[in-house]
Amino acid sequence: MLQFFAFIVNGGFDQQIAFTDYHPTSDLPDRGSAPIQILDPVNFDNNVAEHYEIKDRDRLVAAAQEAFDAISTAYYEPTKGQAVELWQDVLGTSFKAAT
Repeated sequence: MLQFFAFIVNGGFDQQIAFTDYHPTSDLPDRGSAPIQILDPVNFDNNVAEHYEIKDRDRLVAAAQEAFDAISTAYYEPTKGQAVELWQDVLGTSFKAAT
């Protein structure tokens, strides 16, 4: 999960995100100018994030940064209670530590 948030924080949305389950990489269209471009694996003409604007991308990146920071801090937190609270910031209050 940490790697997912790091991908977003480190400019992952600047790249075209595409899956080549049904088409080879050579069939990928150019990146285009959309703030976020996540291509449907079946239909590359379908950018599933086409309605996102720059402000939306910026909010997603900021939220990913907060989640990344919380998870990173929780990993090194010496007290279990504080670590659980940090994880709850990311996963919600229903998250409970394993007993």
